[in-house]
Amino acid sequence: MKIVDLNTPHLIKNGRIRGEKSSGQTKKRIAVLLAILLALSTILSGWILIFRPFGHKLNSANFYILTLGTATSLSAATDLAASVSDGGGAGYIINDGEFIITAAVYLNKNDADTIKNRFSDEWDTQVLHLSINRSRFRLHQPGTADNTLSGSTPSGNTSGQSVRQLQKQIAQSLNFPLEVLNSILSEITLLDTLSMTESGVIAQLSAKLEDTKTQKQTLTQIIIANPDLAITSRLSDFYLNFLEQLKITLSIYNTSGTLSHRLRYFAIGQIVEYYALRASVDRLS
Repeated sequence: MKIVDLNTPHLIKNGRIRGEKSSGQTKKRIAVLLAILLALSTILSGWILIFRPFGHKLNSANFYILTLGTATSLSAATDLAASVSDGGGAGYIINDGEFIITAAVYLNKNDADTIKNRFSDEWDTQVLHLSINRSRFRLHQPGTADNTLSGSTPSGNTSGQSVRQLQKQIAQSLNFPLEVLNSILSEITLLDTLSMTESGVIAQLSAKLEDTKTQKQTLTQIIIANPDLAITSRLSDFYLNFLEQLKITLSIYNTSGTLSHRLRYFAIGQIVEYYALRASVDRLS
């Protein structure tokens, strides 16, 4: 089970998730509740959400992650995550000192808040809001303060036009996952509302996999031409993990037929990792 450490100033406040209740809520009936929860989210999301086609340039994206409790130990978190997963939720664990167990993720705040409020009396339901703006990446000029993440403008006889082109390429690589993740969440809703078949979603995911491979190849060429830019190596690591996890998601679906559940797990994990990457890069670039 994937566990991610979050150390980003926008999400963490005083070492705790904003709005987090105390842990220790009971686990009983969680599978039953999640079955109702996901059925309700299907109805809500399908009619409220406005879809954007893949490739649409987003100025920003908002992700609303529904959590169903926290645990102070990994073993307790794993047990609770397994119950969430059995009930159809993501069961993805975020590590913030305490372990946060996630159930679903939405593009629409009303959907997340409605479901949170429905079960807040019995469960430690919270919504984590992650807002990510489109990157306008800029390289530092030579002689300015060192930036270990984004590096500096390549030295030598590099022209201003070449620098601008490089900045544009890196920004495109930073923004591409934002568009893919936004599109995948839309497809989860289409799947839940029976507006798209599983085979249709698989076909679109396979196409996104190939598009991501192409973007990764472009990023590799940037790294080869600019080996001193540390940001590109970090971004490359993100792409490698993204591709690996998407392949695993498709592979598991082909054997177990749990596409909607697996996509929730995949989406939350990649959104959290992408948010952490962008928070670090945007703070220093």
